[in-house]
Amino acid sequence: MALLVVALATFGGYAYFKATHAAAAQIGITAPPSGAGAWSVDTGGCVAPHGGVAGQGGECGASIGSTIIGMAAYNSVNNGYWLASATGNVYAFNAPFYGSAGSLSLGAPIAAIAAKTNGGGYWLMGTNGAVFAYGAQDFGGANNSGMGNTFIAMASTQDGAGYWLLNSDGVIYPFGDAQGGNVHTITAAQPSSVVGIAGSYPNQGYWVLHSSGGVTQVGGAPALSNLPGSSFVAVTRYGNNAAYCIMGLEASGATAISCPQPQANISPSVSIAYGASTTISWSSLYANGCTGGSFDTGGSIGSSVSTGPLTSSRSYNVSCFNSARSTTSATMTVTVGPPPSSPPPGSSTPPVTTTPPGSTSPGSGSSGSSGTSGSSGSSGSSGSKSSTGSTAKGSGSTAAKPDTSPPSVPANFNAELDSQVVSLTWNASTDNTGVDHYSLDRSLDQSTWTTLDGDLKSTNYTDTTVGYGTIYYYRLKAYDSAGNGSDYTTAQITTGAFSPNSTVGQPNVITSDNNIVTASIPSGAISDPADCSLIIDSDHASQLPLKKAALVTGPYNLLCKKADGTTITKFSQAVTISVKLTSDQLKRYHDFSFWVYSSKNTWVKFKVTYSKKTKLYTFTTTTPVQFVVLGSVKKGLSAQTIILFVMFILIIGGVGYYLYQRAQKANYQEYIRKKYYNL
Repeated sequence: MALLVVALATFGGYAYFKATHAAAAQIGITAPPSGAGAWSVDTGGCVAPHGGVAGQGGECGASIGSTIIGMAAYNSVNNGYWLASATGNVYAFNAPFYGSAGSLSLGAPIAAIAAKTNGGGYWLMGTNGAVFAYGAQDFGGANNSGMGNTFIAMASTQDGAGYWLLNSDGVIYPFGDAQGGNVHTITAAQPSSVVGIAGSYPNQGYWVLHSSGGVTQVGGAPALSNLPGSSFVAVTRYGNNAAYCIMGLEASGATAISCPQPQANISPSVSIAYGASTTISWSSLYANGCTGGSFDTGGSIGSSVSTGPLTSSRSYNVSCFNSARSTTSATMTVTVGPPPSSPPPGSSTPPVTTTPPGSTSPGSGSSGSSGTSGSSGSSGSSGSKSSTGSTAKGSGSTAAKPDTSPPSVPANFNAELDSQVVSLTWNASTDNTGVDHYSLDRSLDQSTWTTLDGDLKSTNYTDTTVGYGTIYYYRLKAYDSAGNGSDYTTAQITTGAFSPNSTVGQPNVITSDNNIVTASIPSGAISDPADCSLIIDSDHASQLPLKKAALVTGPYNLLCKKADGTTITKFSQAVTISVKLTSDQLKRYHDFSFWVYSSKNTWVKFKVTYSKKTKLYTFTTTTPVQFVVLGSVKKGLSAQTIILFVMFILIIGGVGYYLYQRAQKANYQEYIRKKYYNL
């Protein structure tokens, strides 16, 4: 009875999962508030994860004495869920057990379970409209009047203070703070039967799913695309976004689960003058973060940055992703006009010649009364003899042929897994006019490609946005300044399984591979187990202020990833970063300074604390930062200077010794004359 995910495709902005199943029919679907993916359950209690969530267990194969009728998600931190049976029993998986109706004498079977987004409790609903509240959930009321046909589904409001009950006729009964009036009937707009209901957050509205795949939105719920197919059976709110996942059964026996793809939007393409700048604005829907190609988004799902002065045309790409690592991108092209014209070196502006009345215009090719005009040459207009007898110089020049030769294909394109990031390297391409930049793309299926960076100036790149247990395909292309592109070169790599080295509720220390930098993550700083590392990230190294300083070590990037592949962007408590430079670095450099890459896409100098006792530089941060250490090179004596100095000392010493010996000899001769010759 277990499910097996076998395929993934997209349509209508939705991610489409297909799964096969055995005997038991699929009956329920739910998604965690994090929006990391979805779970489905069959009537036998077998649970299958889809997208970026992990399965937490189920009642598959167990003798539970009843059929499972649905499931509800716990919360974003634990990513757990509850299963409910027709007899009112509740089964908790990585979630607290608040109680069940299994011991009660029910007037009708249980038909649905719903929960509050914070996981504080849940409700059970019977086919007769009776509601049972457990945990911190509020009892808002029930349909005890017996009106209407069989009740089939329920959904909660965002705050858990209300809910909607849906019966098979399409009548919705709101209770508590649920909106929608007294009742609302889904009428002939959707002729097929209703099968499920999901609340829209943060809007106080809901969606009703029909067996045909049509979705009716009510109240504040946004209108989204209906999905093709038949025999749809369940719907759930998707994360905290205003979207939903639906599940249906195909004739082939496969289960189709459809959840929204992230959407990426970027400024429209523009044309600007040479040396001018423009603004890149981006936004997204159903996304947990965005990355930029040729610019830094800071992980934001919506903002704007300036390009700075541009002298060549560029393409800017934004890729937005959800917790399940589904990615969608959008591209903006900035076309830069030609540079201001200037006369060729050594040339001068031709003089303006006035033609007197009755004379022939210069360059006409006919004889004039005062002179003969010159012919027009292929390399420009030749000088012509004017009516005044003077000769005007030609101003033409030979037109340059356009560059149509592409750069060579980058050689030795290689992808290596370094902790939880992929390091990409390649050899520089060659070109008759010089290589201008590289463009790097990534794909999960070699069909749909996302641009990671469309304006790479270096021959390496660090991909920090990969997930776990996934095959990634990369392709690389070189461009020259004329826009000619080489053929693609490709590489691929498979990332490893998630292996956390930082646990919740305990202090953790992360050390860089070169043992220079450590990050002390205190207890309570993270809310999920994470795989953390200090990596060398050179993506922005070309922008370092190295005119008066040298690179000592770095740039380092503290990267912490959760099981679903998403990156932790904020710590609940400050993390301490410590740097201990090597003895060689201390000998070669001095006047050390620390720089951090800011949200404004520039390197900014910041202060650190230095301990003479431990020889450690330290600073604290609540966000993962990219930083680098710069320093001034110590100016010692060169070998040539030392040799000249030694030679100078030897010469001076030699001259001194010679003068000393000469003086000694003169003194001895004077002594002999006075003693023996009495002179």
